[in-house]
Amino acid sequence: MQATTLTRRRMMFLGATSGLGLATLGRWPAHAAAPWPTQRGDGTTFGDSERFIGEMLHVGDPLADAVVAELVLLGSDGKKFLQSGIAQGLKSLADPPPALAAFLRANETIPPWVTPSTYTGGSRTFMSIPLPAHALTLALGALTHTYSSPAIAAVLIGTGELINSTQRRLLETTDWLLRCMQPGALRVGGRGYVATLQVRMLHAQARARTLANGWNVAAFGTPISQVDLARTWLDFLPISYGCLSRLGYDLTSNEISDLYRTWWYIAHLLGIDPRFYRSITDHTTARRLLTLVDATNQPPDANSRALVTESVRATSGLFSLATVLPPISAETVNATFRHINGDPISDLYAIRRTPAQALIPPTALATRNTRTLARAIPLTWNTQIKFNESLTETFLNLLPTSAYANGGYAHK
Repeated sequence: MQATTLTRRRMMFLGATSGLGLATLGRWPAHAAAPWPTQRGDGTTFGDSERFIGEMLHVGDPLADAVVAELVLLGSDGKKFLQSGIAQGLKSLADPPPALAAFLRANETIPPWVTPSTYTGGSRTFMSIPLPAHALTLALGALTHTYSSPAIAAVLIGTGELINSTQRRLLETTDWLLRCMQPGALRVGGRGYVATLQVRMLHAQARARTLANGWNVAAFGTPISQVDLARTWLDFLPISYGCLSRLGYDLTSNEISDLYRTWWYIAHLLGIDPRFYRSITDHTTARRLLTLVDATNQPPDANSRALVTESVRATSGLFSLATVLPPISAETVNATFRHINGDPISDLYAIRRTPAQALIPPTALATRNTRTLARAIPLTWNTQIKFNESLTETFLNLLPTSAYANGGYAHK
């Protein structure tokens, strides 16, 4: 059988049972079949997508993983090559090592579906919402969902630092997100582009280190697998914006469309297989995919609960680090967590009930009404967006030395 035929058969993705249809976009290397990981759900429940999901649980990021292996051989010179190549481009390297050259070339080659609005549309949607609201829903919504996966939590706990440095990790994730969402920042060489490739290499380094430390592949599949990457990508979309909607920050259908087209490109830079994201155009299709991906995870375990607890505790500290964010009490943090996540999840993580919860629904309603009025007046709406862009820039400038500013890694 020809290799291309075999690859196409392995590109079956999200058939009739998921309602998403097939997405066989681009070329992706074929991988040998492997047994379904015992701690990643029951593979027989995935219908037509079983083959694809099962395969992707055993796939990391071939291009970035090859760079990590190459860096081991190159030593300190390899790190210099990598930092220069990401920040200044492949052209800045006189004689780049082959794996790094392939990695940079792939990222500097712009996909045909990218348009000028890719770099601005999602940014404009993001900047229509105030920075404090994004910071809250990132810490209490997106990261809570990320940490709820035992497979992801085990990798993070395995770094040996996350529990002791939760606030710094939260700050770095906020830093990355804000860099990506600045207008035009995802263009090759831009702030968001550089930061995202740094995150991608962080994932690859963590994957290699975790495997070297005896990771149980039979139970969990590849650490930070394609499935895990897709799930984390979705945390910044239907999870984050679902939480924002509960706080009164709704979006129009056009704003949502712009948002997803920008996040397609972020997924591309993160090394996610396009079959995961190119058919995802709005929150409805994203939630279908999220339901499928979530089915590969067991319920939150002790590692998950520890990470969520620390993230909630660290949220107040995040707001105290920069004068552009208003101070927030632990009571307000707990109330917000319970409002955006609901009582079952909040009880699971032992988030205390607080009288402040009663204040959130009327505040959300007022926010929703205010946004409706502002959107109807273009000058007012554009002024708000410009203000949020300026506030974001100020916040980034007030942060401690950024993990992504000079080609450094967030996690050592």
